[in-house]
Amino acid sequence: MSKYSRSQDKRNNLGKLLKQGIPENEAINQVMKGDSNAARTVKTWREQGLYPFGDIDAPARTLDSDMNDTVDTVNDTQKQQLEQVIRDIVRQCLAAERQSNPVSVQSLAIRPRFKRSMDSTLPKTFRCSKELWSRAELKAREDPATGGNLNGLIEILLFQYIESPPDLLKE
Repeated sequence: MSKYSRSQDKRNNLGKLLKQGIPENEAINQVMKGDSNAARTVKTWREQGLYPFGDIDAPARTLDSDMNDTVDTVNDTQKQQLEQVIRDIVRQCLAAERQSNPVSVQSLAIRPRFKRSMDSTLPKTFRCSKELWSRAELKAREDPATGGNLNGLIEILLFQYIESPPDLLKE
């Protein structure tokens, strides 16, 4: 049992008073009546993420006595912050992976030749920025691995994306 579990009733009572619309200072004075360390206690609750109280019907957030950062419940703001941190970590991991294992059209020994006939091709359109398209088009013209056009580049990228199945290649 952590020291914050002992203050759960006070925190819940304070939360009830705040939900009733009583100003924070008055609510703290009512709940912490006679406690000369009330301001310090509330400050500690804030530092530990135990205040503001949120939903008073939910179990109070407590800290495990063995691990100070184990959390039973978190409020919506903390949940959003945690989700953002997780998204940032995933982005960093993906960026690091891309840097260590870049997918490169130039790494192809020869340009793959795909099986195709008039009835097995499919025209598709997509949107991208004009600047991106023009720069890619210029680079594709200079790169023999793409066949000199963006269609070849897109085919190669799609082929690599689906893990290069050999049944799509001409023999």
